[in-house]
Amino acid sequence: MSAIALKIRSKASSDTRRTRVAPGTPLAQVHVAVQHAFGAAGALTWVDEDGDDISIKTDADWTEAVGAFEGGVVKLNFAPSTSSTASTADAPAPSTAADAGASSDSNEWVAVSDAAMFEHIINGGSDDDDADVISTAATDNAAAAAADSATDAADAASPAPPAIVRLDEEVAVAKRDLKQAAFEVGVVKSNEFEEARQAILTTADTLTTADTATAAAVANTSSSEDKGEGEGPASVFAELFKHIAKHVEEEMARQATAPPVHHGVECDASGEAPITGTRYHLIHYDYDINEAEFKKLPEEQQALFEAIARPGDEPVPVGTTTLPHVRAMIATHKAARLERAKAKRAARAKEEEKTAQRPHPAWIPAGDVIPPCTAAYGSRGPGVAQLQHALIAVGAMDPGAIRWQSGVFGPRTTEAVRGYKAKHGLASEAYNYGTYDEGVYDALVEEIDQLVNSNGGGGDATKEE
Repeated sequence: MSAIALKIRSKASSDTRRTRVAPGTPLAQVHVAVQHAFGAAGALTWVDEDGDDISIKTDADWTEAVGAFEGGVVKLNFAPSTSSTASTADAPAPSTAADAGASSDSNEWVAVSDAAMFEHIINGGSDDDDADVISTAATDNAAAAAADSATDAADAASPAPPAIVRLDEEVAVAKRDLKQAAFEVGVVKSNEFEEARQAILTTADTLTTADTATAAAVANTSSSEDKGEGEGPASVFAELFKHIAKHVEEEMARQATAPPVHHGVECDASGEAPITGTRYHLIHYDYDINEAEFKKLPEEQQALFEAIARPGDEPVPVGTTTLPHVRAMIATHKAARLERAKAKRAARAKEEEKTAQRPHPAWIPAGDVIPPCTAAYGSRGPGVAQLQHALIAVGAMDPGAIRWQSGVFGPRTTEAVRGYKAKHGLASEAYNYGTYDEGVYDALVEEIDQLVNSNGGGGDATKEE
């Protein structure tokens, strides 16, 4: 039957603690667990379906409380005692060897030394073996309790609550964390592992006397012969890191002296898989051999290979081959190709400066002859119509461009202005070669004046673009 989950809420501080007990655990041991969780003794109650607070003072009360929750989480309220002397008032501890032995029937509450559990974990003990370790500790605890009861009647009449090292659930979590730490150390960088290890060791070495006493009270119920003075949970982890560090250093030393292994690469001559030692690769071909087969080849054939000392190393040609020349040629051609591409991009950008036009959406009013303001693609108004007729008059624009509509600065007007500026050598800024500006205005007014003075007349094209 699975363990009973407890959710305990303190009435004094509203703190909530969670723990687990085995089915059939006596009330005395439940009080021990609660005292361990909150650090103080006190009274337990539970709330029934009517909302009434029901006190738990006997084993029968405890059985009723567990049954009320029908196998779910048992929710309890905890009221700590007001005086320090009340720590055992509501939590009578077993006073006989039989009672002590009864508590050992539940693995949840058996005291197990850190040294025994650490040795069990480091030696590769499985989860199934935990019961053996805890059972052995339970037998030892029961025998020790009986001996204490027989030799000291006064202490047996009112014994102190036994300290709890860890529960089954905590043992499982500790094992998982330790195994995960051992796995991660194998993949992290050595300097990162060393920093983490030194941090743990420093923490263990700098424990204060109070911290050491508290850790010993919670984590150790074995005799002084089993654990030395000053040891605690931190020292157990320090020992773990020392153990892991030793194996990491041994593995690094082994790898430094061991020949490299090229996993996934087979010797095509001997069939060795994977290749151990230096790998020799036939340049330009999917063909690899080991060092023994390489030494059997004549010198002229060896020159066709490249050596790869360790996986991931840069291949080194064994002899004089065409590979360096091929690589140099490819590099030269690549550089030349990049230069050509760069020149093409520059020429394309230069051409776009002339052909691409920056728009100038604006309303252009009419002038005396032509508009005295800037106009470009997207401009509209009577001033644009004047400009179009002037361009037609000087022969810079086809009359058919405004057959359907005039007064709109479109692509054909832009092209006419660009051609007029090129013909007269007028300067333009990038992306403004088709813009009607001050230079076009001056040249166009002068040319129209010459036409008028020579009775050339202006164009009469009035149709729309």
